[in-house]
Amino acid sequence: MNNNPVSKTVKRELSKFLNKSFFFSQSDNNYAEEIILAAKAYTYVETAEGKSDSLHLKIKQCDWENLLGVYREIIKPYLRRLNIKRGIIALDITPEPFYGKTTGFYTIGCKGENGYTHEFQFLVLSLIDEKKEEKIPLACIPVHYGFDCANAIKDLLAYANKLFTIRFVLLDREFYSAENINALSGFRYLMLVPKLSREIKQLSEVVKYGYMDYKLRDHKGEEASTRIVLVRDKSDKFTWSFATNMVCEDYHAYVKFYKRRWRIETNFRVDDEAKIKSKSVFSVIRYFYFLMSLLLRAIWLVFRREIPFKRFLIQTHKCMLLERFGIYQMTTC
Repeated sequence: MNNNPVSKTVKRELSKFLNKSFFFSQSDNNYAEEIILAAKAYTYVETAEGKSDSLHLKIKQCDWENLLGVYREIIKPYLRRLNIKRGIIALDITPEPFYGKTTGFYTIGCKGENGYTHEFQFLVLSLIDEKKEEKIPLACIPVHYGFDCANAIKDLLAYANKLFTIRFVLLDREFYSAENINALSGFRYLMLVPKLSREIKQLSEVVKYGYMDYKLRDHKGEEASTRIVLVRDKSDKFTWSFATNMVCEDYHAYVKFYKRRWRIETNFRVDDEAKIKSKSVFSVIRYFYFLMSLLLRAIWLVFRREIPFKRFLIQTHKCMLLERFGIYQMTTC
């Protein structure tokens, strides 16, 4: 009898993803344990796994849209289990380093401050769990040259809006453009502003709290109307600047709302401690492992969030190893 419900759940959910993505049979699907090993060891999957070559061959036969479709299918019951009716959405672009010599459609140039000059980027849609102050990853889209971010935002928000009622959307300064603001039409949003015009800078020097209606025009000539809100930080050392269509009587409420993104970004840094690393230069393989990292985090949030994420992975892998030899533990897994 299996008395390790968590490890059994993780293996079941990972196997479900693999079966639906690659049409594995239950008998030949033996990759879940290797994926957990790579995640908990924070090492390259090619080093941790003995079967990565055969799995990579199968991944190359897929496209990312199919993998995302399976992920969405698996995530939907999790939201029902958590009884999510309405929530706050966050959008992030998360980079993954690329060390290959030959770049391609999905490798984006970067500053090179961390030892690499190109990276894979993923647009991640997350639900902020307001009670637990955690992010639940709902979907992920790979970024590429010529990427239509505004259209991707529309698609992701339409998908999320079918799952629950969106209270508002939080975005970082990298999303600040007329196209993206127009894509947010119909939703309440709060976005950090990266660079202020001369008139807004002058205004921020003379007022501590205020707003102005503002028309933004991007390099393509597209225009968008928004409201620029200025909030002097309580430390009185700098001024927050937001683009938003939300109206708050208390100006510090804007800062309070936006700081929930910091918790999201902190969660991403925590995820880095247990992400699945790969040396592959193939975008669909890198996308697959990034998606697996998101799925593991979602499983943890739903089934075992009372322990730290990294310890959850370590315990799960330990239990899987013991189960392979017919040894079952009553409580530690």
